[in-house]
Amino acid sequence: MKSALVTGTVTGIGKALCEELGKQGCNLTLIDIDGAALLEQRTALQAAHGIDVLVCAADVCSNSAVERAVREHVARFGGLDVAVLNAGVGERGDYLDPAIATEALEKTLDVDLRAVVSGARLLAQLMVQRGNGGRIITLASAAGIFPMTAGPYYAAAKAGVVHFVRSLAPRLAPHGVQLAAVCPQYVDTPLVQKMLQHQPEVAKAMMGPLFGQPLLQPSQVVAVIQQQLAAPLPQRGRRVPFREAYAGAGCVALLLQNGTVVDPFAANPAHGALQQTGARVVTSNSRTSSSSSSSSSSSSSSSSKQQPVSALAAASAASMARFSSRKAMQGFAAQPLPKAYSKLQVVRLSVKFAEAVQRVTVPMPLPAQLPAGTVLVRRLFVGINASDVNYTSGRYHGSAAAAKAALPYDAGFESVGIVVAAAPDAAAGLPVGSAAATMESGFSDYALLQAP
Repeated sequence: MKSALVTGTVTGIGKALCEELGKQGCNLTLIDIDGAALLEQRTALQAAHGIDVLVCAADVCSNSAVERAVREHVARFGGLDVAVLNAGVGERGDYLDPAIATEALEKTLDVDLRAVVSGARLLAQLMVQRGNGGRIITLASAAGIFPMTAGPYYAAAKAGVVHFVRSLAPRLAPHGVQLAAVCPQYVDTPLVQKMLQHQPEVAKAMMGPLFGQPLLQPSQVVAVIQQQLAAPLPQRGRRVPFREAYAGAGCVALLLQNGTVVDPFAANPAHGALQQTGARVVTSNSRTSSSSSSSSSSSSSSSSKQQPVSALAAASAASMARFSSRKAMQGFAAQPLPKAYSKLQVVRLSVKFAEAVQRVTVPMPLPAQLPAGTVLVRRLFVGINASDVNYTSGRYHGSAAAAKAALPYDAGFESVGIVVAAAPDAAAGLPVGSAAATMESGFSDYALLQAP
């Protein structure tokens, strides 16, 4: 590696990366909006490592400014081997707050998504045209993989970067150009520290079960970037097979809070690998469900027998166990239980879901009094598809008469959740804190299920 261009360089991950690249003798072009800090950074890097450093004080949202910096880099260093698109901003206000201007919120999209896509296009065109290959690394985020309820603009931007990388990487590979995304969870940067210090409630809502856990260090993210830079360049002239390109695996690195690096789009473990990840498939029987407080809720012919859980639900449970530390899941399971919870029940047959169901509240089973062989699962994710409408219209009951006789019955199918309590004889096979995939009565906050 002879030279690299990096954006967002004066703090956090970008600053740590430039230090590491400088140690390796790599000449640098630095792009950041803070011109004064850039000049100080250039002086420090040159003094410490004896490298040549070109600086460009610019907003990465300016295509013309970025294009000018790229031209100057090529003119100065004779080519461009590596580009790291690191510049980013956080959510600039509450999405639902009417006092926040839309333009302020959309700045997150401008910097975190549009600037990345436009910058990568410029760089890819250059590398393909010159025919020498190259590497483009984008700094996305775990928010591009997992939901972030407190930062929907940020999550949308980072998810866009992830999908952009997965979509374009196979097209660039035959030209010997690597495109990748690094997606860390919460890193000790000025952005995160500011949120923790001045908006602790926002931080708690955003970080969920990761709140209070040690932050990743910028050096850990730099190490993942270095792994990407050390990987062999794609083989020039080799077309990526359709299945491989469609999967989009191999170009996204997810850095978890515990320091583990995984490919979130590699083949997900399902039934056979659940034991390895700590997740379980629960083929529930609704006669065991706590919904039995409604006498007819278990009379449906479609729910009176065990239903095989889908591979997608099983894989989702496995992924949750794979990407979340056991300590975090156990801590989540240890949260106090409410006295009651909500669920949706089908009360009339209709293809119009909103007309067919109603929300009901039922008492929470006492963990110390769970029936033998059962576990209490708190549902976190549910599957929604056309089957739900078929179910509310009574098409899975054999006949209209059987469906009417079953009313009211619990709505929903697939779900993924965490075991929050277990009967003594079920705890060994499905301990508290385990991820579980179920196939019955999914539209319910909690469920009492028979352990496998």
